[in-house]
Amino acid sequence: MFSNNKHDEAIKPLSTNSKQIISTSFSIDGKLACGSIDGMLNMIDMNTQTIIDKMNIHNLSIRSICFSDDGNILYTASDDRHVTIYDMKSASIITSFSHSGMCLSVDSSTNGRHFIVGCADNTVSLWDLGK
Repeated sequence: MFSNNKHDEAIKPLSTNSKQIISTSFSIDGKLACGSIDGMLNMIDMNTQTIIDKMNIHNLSIRSICFSDDGNILYTASDDRHVTIYDMKSASIITSFSHSGMCLSVDSSTNGRHFIVGCADNTVSLWDLGK
């Protein structure tokens, strides 16, 4: 159980200067990815608590974000019906996959070869990156 003491309070708000943040994910190496309702991706270095990258990678809301287990790849799922794959090392988009419905959730397999997408059209799509 959680107690009602000072440990139950937020340590510090992290500002992104974006519209509503609706998805977040921590990487293994101390990065925080934040996806906003306007398609902006903010990358925060948790050691310094500063924004290290900010880009508009989707046309609509970023509903879900996840990192690969090694922290090298970031997946974002959006209402614009795309999942974007972002390379953390080069700080660039690798590719984007189109879906028939709004992408509401995304997750990566532990081996990094597969990712799965839950869509608003009642489908779940399994993708093979062929690693």
